[in-house]
Amino acid sequence: LHFVELEGRVQEAWAFLEKKSYLDAQKAVEALRKEVASLPAGREALKAEFENLERSFTRASARHEVDYLLTLADQHFQAQRFPDAGAALDSARARLDSLPKDAYADVHVRFHALGDVYDAQHRAFVDLLNTVRKSFVEKIQERYKEFHDLYGAKKTLEPAKIAHWN
Repeated sequence: LHFVELEGRVQEAWAFLEKKSYLDAQKAVEALRKEVASLPAGREALKAEFENLERSFTRASARHEVDYLLTLADQHFQAQRFPDAGAALDSARARLDSLPKDAYADVHVRFHALGDVYDAQHRAFVDLLNTVRKSFVEKIQERYKEFHDLYGAKKTLEPAKIAHWN
């Protein structure tokens, strides 16, 4: 009876996946994972079915996320928000690795079409901008800590020192 219920829950998870209800599918897969792993010998068919479900869920959710990120990157690109476009493309690249090129060629082609243009025209500038921004923020944080330490030690903060950050 328990095995019949597990089989039903696996089929229910497949149904969620087919309906592209990824949050429900994720909950179902996570709930089934421990139970299926602890099945006794002789239930290899159910274990194999669950492994196929889990693999399909991973790929389907990755594709959905990559599609979303590529759409977001394209919107940022069109609005000339290149740092945001780069961040979306970098996130998409990380998820794209879990999608085989032959089975998901359309997603890979779309990624490379956007990514190649971004890399050729904008990546160097965005990287430079991010480096300058990081350096500036670190300098401000350094000076803030210095002032905070002086204030914490009950030392007088000289207005001239505050006015000149150099």
